[in-house]
Amino acid sequence: LMKYGSENLRKVNGIAYGKLFVKAAGNGRWGGHDSNLQYESSNPYVITVAALTNENKNASYSTVGSNVFVSGYAGNYYKNSATIATTAVEGNTDLPTWNEDTKKNYTYAMNGTSAATPTVAGSLALVLEACPTLSWRDVKYLIAKTAIQIDKENDSWKINGAGLHHSIDYGFGLINPRLMIEQCKSDKFTTLPKDSNQSEAIDIDDIDIPDNDDEGISVDFTTTIDKTIEWIGLTIYSNHERAADLEIYLTSPSGTTTRLMLGDNIANKYSLEYGFRYGSVAFMGENSKGIWTLKVIDKKDTNKGKLEKLNFEIFGH
Repeated sequence: LMKYGSENLRKVNGIAYGKLFVKAAGNGRWGGHDSNLQYESSNPYVITVAALTNENKNASYSTVGSNVFVSGYAGNYYKNSATIATTAVEGNTDLPTWNEDTKKNYTYAMNGTSAATPTVAGSLALVLEACPTLSWRDVKYLIAKTAIQIDKENDSWKINGAGLHHSIDYGFGLINPRLMIEQCKSDKFTTLPKDSNQSEAIDIDDIDIPDNDDEGISVDFTTTIDKTIEWIGLTIYSNHERAADLEIYLTSPSGTTTRLMLGDNIANKYSLEYGFRYGSVAFMGENSKGIWTLKVIDKKDTNKGKLEKLNFEIFGH
């Protein structure tokens, strides 16, 4: 459905430029949630949003992930942080409001990535008002190019081979609609070439994943797909008895490393028997061809398994 919307909706003068899907990353950071556990938050078509405090730090609940694309403001909790003011269901006594709001139509206590997401959606509405014929892919590329790198001392930031900064905490950074509009209205702006999606199966021998071992295993694989990356998906097949134990890293031919999945995560006994696809935008702008390295670490004892096979998918141009 998201693929259909991206290819057929948001028409301008009869031409489809693609619906934008803007999705909250989740509020489970404290409980070991990784946003990559949800396919609807991790695919080529979605813009997944993390939450910031007014101090330009990640909100304490904001879920991490290599699929996180951008950040918006939400605050922590209204008792200790500036949060978002918005409308509320009339008469709701559970939410704090201003003294003069006797009908309780408003609150100043909205937070969560569900509060950050509409700030990003509103920003993108302004961009499309200025440049209505941007494709959905052009919008994502402009976000990645212009987003503000906040909390620069955070060690999750990586500068990839295309010179873009990405963090599993913040995505490409704080949304920057002013600069997006300046660039899309510039005479120098060019739209992206036509996209395509390719995948290939990676043959590997069944490899034991050492139990409760921080060294884990590393596997090199080579792809002949020659594209400028906009999104990658790596499907991993394993007979491991508890996939949530596994922490997963991927390194590109350019040397960029991202964490695809948090180990000992909230998903408990989710299975890799039939494959689970992990997505990343951290390699945007890099060339896909060459040797990639997958690292898998088992973060807890008792449950064991083997790495069986991989499928590598690249969306780009």
